[in-house]
Amino acid sequence: LKVLIDKYKLDGVTLRCFDLFTTCKNTGCIAISKLNDEGIPAGCEGDIPVLLTLMACKKLTGQPGWMANPARIAPDGQILLAKCTIALSMTEKHEYTIHFESGIGVAIHGDLPTGDYALVKMSGDLSRMLAVDVTLERCQFEANLCRTQVWIKATPQVAQYFLTNPIHNHHVLIKGHYAAKFK
Repeated sequence: LKVLIDKYKLDGVTLRCFDLFTTCKNTGCIAISKLNDEGIPAGCEGDIPVLLTLMACKKLTGQPGWMANPARIAPDGQILLAKCTIALSMTEKHEYTIHFESGIGVAIHGDLPTGDYALVKMSGDLSRMLAVDVTLERCQFEANLCRTQVWIKATPQVAQYFLTNPIHNHHVLIKGHYAAKFK
């Protein structure tokens, strides 16, 4: 990936990682994590809108964001986010484990510090954006989910957004309250 980034002078990448399962018998989780730690916004599953969001996070805050899926959503605003590609610089501790969906390769289970975060997502045509301040309350690990798993506390309105009209599946979590800066 670094060779391609240098060759084409890319500012960020998104990897169609599920293709790697069959062609390479591996995952791209470590590469995505490492690129984000090196200041190159990187997403997975070929998600271009989330790449734009990661790039905006890097530009506005100077730090990496974490691309994640909502795994559970409670009406009171409790949301479980999960994904296997966390930038190690965002974690307090981490371990390598097997990738959830494929059962092959390497994925990252990371524990993030609790506290203030922003949850952000821009639509591909830039006509919609979610930017809300949230609190990361706790981390967990369940074998039946993507490996890094965190519970955030948002508002009932954010839970309703996810349940009724989200901007696709993946969203970006970034350390600090930055919602106003994005808006």
